[in-house]
Amino acid sequence: MGRGTTIANEIERLIARLDGARVCDDCITDQLNLSVRSQANVVTRALGTERDYDREKEACALCARTKTVIRRAG
Repeated sequence: MGRGTTIANEIERLIARLDGARVCDDCITDQLNLSVRSQANVVTRALGTERDYDREKEACALCARTKTVIRRAG
């Protein structure tokens, strides 16, 4: 993903700050004050295909609900 102040960059930075903790799209939306959840979902689906990220169904580190979450791998 490119550099700049885009929603995608903000999401990547949030995931990096969480240092491997899993986070769901709803919590990403809340943490970044996004207007709709689909903004987070589009980005996390794309990131989930990259080898630096894992996207799976697990408990979210922020809300503790079992959902599709993303984390920075390794």
